[in-house]
Amino acid sequence: MYERPYLKNLNGLRFIAASYTIFFHYFSIPGADFLNNFFMHGHISVPFFFLLSGFVLSYSYQDYPFEKVGNIKRYITNRFIRLAPIYYIAMMLALPLLIYNQRTEELSLVKNVFYSFMHLSFAHSIIPIKELMNFWNIHSWSLSVEMFLYFCSPILILKVSSFNFKHILYSLALLLIINSIIFFYFSGYFTKSIAISNHFAPLYFATFFNGIVLARLFLLKKSFFDRFSSLSFLISSVLLIVSFFANLNKEFYSAFNPFFHISFSLLILSSSTENNFNRFLGNKTFFFLGEASYAMYILQAPVKFYTQQFLSKVVGYMKFDGFLFNLTIYSAILIGAIILSTYIDPPARKYLKKKLL
Repeated sequence: MYERPYLKNLNGLRFIAASYTIFFHYFSIPGADFLNNFFMHGHISVPFFFLLSGFVLSYSYQDYPFEKVGNIKRYITNRFIRLAPIYYIAMMLALPLLIYNQRTEELSLVKNVFYSFMHLSFAHSIIPIKELMNFWNIHSWSLSVEMFLYFCSPILILKVSSFNFKHILYSLALLLIINSIIFFYFSGYFTKSIAISNHFAPLYFATFFNGIVLARLFLLKKSFFDRFSSLSFLISSVLLIVSFFANLNKEFYSAFNPFFHISFSLLILSSSTENNFNRFLGNKTFFFLGEASYAMYILQAPVKFYTQQFLSKVVGYMKFDGFLFNLTIYSAILIGAIILSTYIDPPARKYLKKKLL
């Protein structure tokens, strides 16, 4: 397989997106309405990760021989190894949350066993039940979606690798229509009663596939993106920042809004080519922090729980709002993620590769 240049700027985007998700979950500053507008829209980072994942996998594996079943098996195993160590450590750390939740929501033994199995097998997002999604580590649903998309990716990447420019345009248009339909559905335009959870894995298929097609477009028209990357990066960044600070209606900030899919697509394409405006994304600090972004995301709930327990029971600090508390939670998550992704994840993945490949 041909080794393409590493797109190091995308690591910086990962770190920013992971941080924004944490801001959404845990940042709220009393009296700072302008900043709170920004924080409350951080959930938009999650579909960005699916789009980026499709792009990076397609870019990296465009020439991979997926025609052979053995190669698909090896690819899926590698994808599992990429997620497994940090995922299972986070699930272990989140066990107290699982036990605590049982105090308020008593579930039958059958449900406990079944829900546990689904979470441990990365499968809980393929059944659209909110109770199942929230059963253990509440943020793990997106990793379940990611694993589902990994299983879909070999055939998608293989198919897209033969696309010409016209195929790409038709595909992007169709995927935009599909996401628009999902967007209108969850916005209540078709029905006021939403029957399924918006964490249901197949809902993000079009987003992920969009990223795969974008990578093919980038590889075919790289010289074009080299020329216009600065302008594209500025336009997409300004559009996103303004929309995040704006206080528009709640439906606008749907994970399926075509506006965000288009803006994120432009941002990814323009960040894949280095220019004067995005060069900071690929520096050593952002690259290093980008490597910890996955751990940052999945560690949020357990680290917040332990930090809050430490502050209340050991330090005696009981003010669980305000900038100081928010900053403490963010710092604890970041430090835990760096330790986990630097010192624990690499040897664990090396061991799994030795055993499974």
